[in-house]
Amino acid sequence: MHCSWHKGEGEELPARRSNQLVMSLLGFSFFLSGVSALLYQIVWQRALMRLAGASTTSLAIVLAGVMAGLAAGAILGGAAFRRARSAAYGYAALELLIGASGLTFSLISGQSHFSSWFSFQSMSAGQAHQLRLAVASLIVALPAVLMGMTLPAVITAAQDEDGNEKSGAGLLYALNLAGAFLGGTAGGFCIIPSFGLNNSLLTAAALNFLSACLAVGTAGRLRPGSNFDGPSSVFEAGEAADERIEAPDAVLLNCALVVSAVVSMMLEIVWARLFTLVLGSSTYSVA
Repeated sequence: MHCSWHKGEGEELPARRSNQLVMSLLGFSFFLSGVSALLYQIVWQRALMRLAGASTTSLAIVLAGVMAGLAAGAILGGAAFRRARSAAYGYAALELLIGASGLTFSLISGQSHFSSWFSFQSMSAGQAHQLRLAVASLIVALPAVLMGMTLPAVITAAQDEDGNEKSGAGLLYALNLAGAFLGGTAGGFCIIPSFGLNNSLLTAAALNFLSACLAVGTAGRLRPGSNFDGPSSVFEAGEAADERIEAPDAVLLNCALVVSAVVSMMLEIVWARLFTLVLGSSTYSVA
């Protein structure tokens, strides 16, 4: 009995260390994804000012496009990667597609006649402006859908073949937000002012490609034996929570989440405009 216990512990220790290494790589990959995402958002906001103008409306439209894309991507990713055995490959593919979209936007927005493509001279000034706002929102919404799909993908990738979660979803999301903070500050205050919008897009795309390589390196390498004391899946945790919440309480909770999101986005727009009054219409105010 005593020897058997030591044998089990000896077998579990290498697996645990291996899982910790794999999860460190996956977490760093998601951190880099956050850096690139905020770098993209700042570049989009600056580049699309040429198209939609430097107004509160254009800021709100671009931000709404990003948020709508992230929400749609989270829904699609939750369905696509919920039971995927090779979610790490799916996550890597998403990062590659995001990087490719960044390179495409770099090629298009770098053209000197970029704004003239959307002049819509046959329309009235008001109609043309509204259509340019819609185009700007669509341009950022498409890659944002891919970004929104990465969270469900990386959470599923953080499971072994038995469905045991190797890291909490909150930790992975925290790493992604930490990367977003770094991308916003470094991008707004260092990278974009020093290297310009086009080179900043290339930098963000390179981070996506590096993130994809790291994700591929983690695929199928998690061993059974959970390191995270929690539900075997974040989706199972959500389902269990849903079963404990009664219908009226669920409606109130969802309403509270919607109100919280609306207030957060309103505050972001207000803060951006206030910083514009102080710092001017610059990369610093957007960051």
